Amino acid sequence: MSVSRRSVLGVLGVGALGGLAGCTMLDQTVSLRQLVLANEADDERAVNLLVEADGTLVHWATETVPPADGTVPGTIQIGCTWPVDVPSYRLSARLDGESEWESWEIDATAVHDDGELCRRVTIDDDGEISEQSITPCPSDPSGLEAIEFTCDDRSAR
Repeated sequence: MSVSRRSVLGVLGVGALGGLAGCTMLDQTVSLRQLVLANEADDERAVNLLVEADGTLVHWATETVPPADGTVPGTIQIGCTWPVDVPSYRLSARLDGESEWESWEIDATAVHDDGELCRRVTIDDDGEISEQSITPCPSDPSGLEAIEFTCDDRSAR
């Protein structure tokens, strides 16, 4: 079976474009502009929180998150102690006293049209921890208002 020159060039072209797409992704950065902890339980929860920026630990704290008020989760906004515009972030959280961490990788594939990332780490009634993207970034931790606060505005914390 003979293969035409056109077929070979087509396959090589697609491969080259795929390789270039991967290279441009490596050059992109992300900006974690806001991080909120939310507690859906009726009692306050202490959460160990780690933030890594491009593989470097930049935030490690135990945060106490207030209890939910009826159906409204208790929330706190974490002050920005990490750099912005890095290739990737890794968020890790666990209930204080637990040994297992929940972790999430955030890179340029997670960026929304505005280029900003806002994340919410939620503790449910059973102590399960999950992470969600918040769009648009809220100005208050309950997520009800449009963004006013960013990590670039450090005086807002």
